[in-house]
Amino acid sequence: MPPPSDPPQPASASPSPPAKAEPSGATPTVNGRPAGVVGWYQKTARPFLEKVEPEKVPGLDGDVERVQAAQRLLDQELAVCFLGSAGVGKSTLVNALVAGKEVILPSGGIGPLTAQALSVRYSPKPRFEVEYHSPQNLWNLIFILEHALKRERRPAGTGAAAAPDDLEKMADPEVRDEIRDVTAASSPQQKTRIEELKKQAQLMVTGNQESHADLAYLVDCLRAAMGKDRVWGTQLRPEDEERVRQVQAVLNWASGEGTGRTVTADDPDFRPALRDHASGFLAPLIRELKVYWNSPLLAHGITLVDLPGVGISGDVHQNVTGKWMRERARAIVLVVEPRGITAANRSCFGRAAFSTGCCIPPTTRAPTRCCSWWRW
Repeated sequence: MPPPSDPPQPASASPSPPAKAEPSGATPTVNGRPAGVVGWYQKTARPFLEKVEPEKVPGLDGDVERVQAAQRLLDQELAVCFLGSAGVGKSTLVNALVAGKEVILPSGGIGPLTAQALSVRYSPKPRFEVEYHSPQNLWNLIFILEHALKRERRPAGTGAAAAPDDLEKMADPEVRDEIRDVTAASSPQQKTRIEELKKQAQLMVTGNQESHADLAYLVDCLRAAMGKDRVWGTQLRPEDEERVRQVQAVLNWASGEGTGRTVTADDPDFRPALRDHASGFLAPLIRELKVYWNSPLLAHGITLVDLPGVGISGDVHQNVTGKWMRERARAIVLVVEPRGITAANRSCFGRAAFSTGCCIPPTTRAPTRCCSWWRW
């Protein structure tokens, strides 16, 4: 029996454009990869099916699109995010996975002070890339602390007019609104907010968030770092000079040369600089920190992300954590305390829609310190 002839084409149908000729012996590619079954379908099977069984083509086209989407995922980083309360041991776990006994990420953390996510990626040559906040962020912090200082000193009748309102025009409008709330009430929430900001100032100036430094001294030091006069009658202590100088250098860099900076392992100060940026006195000035390390675990596209601690800090930190979980995380490793999964952990999972397929009842007690969830 002779083979079936091709069905006649409708008169109105436009001729198909000629296929692009492949070089002799070349392997067809799709998205830069060997085409395999996708290339065979597009080059051979689909034209044949359009002639003999056109009703099957839309369904097969959909299957091919799903295959191509899966291929594109192979080119994306596999972000594994470590979630847990501040100081629970996320950095220690990341260190153990990436570098064994070698410490590349400072552990211990700085508690609820910063909203940065620290990521670790592969590179044959270790380095870190840092993106700083705009100097505007420090203006805002000084503005709030200075108004809190005025309010603190007003009852005693001293210092009420000591500081000029030279920062008023430099603060963001929403910060000025926050100042009205701070100065109008003494609620526990307002006091907590001031204490968190004071800890940031203590870390930047003294290198210790729990130093209990005088607020006037902290404000004067940060004013000096911003190029302003010291107006609260304090003098810079010798032990704090280098930190204030480096804070000023970072602010000058962020406002002049740009917000980004790269430090390589060739720099003799690489380790101290990484420590100062990741969990030291420069941490409150950082928007994002990326560490690159020569680790076999990371060599095929895995990125480990140490998320800001949850459960102690405020909404800004949960927003940063939630954004990573919703938009970029392919897996979550939850590092828990002995008491188990907290309400803050559950809240993050719920906001990020990561609890789908996972049951986390209120009475859950984790038998180990790590749980993991994967999204595919």
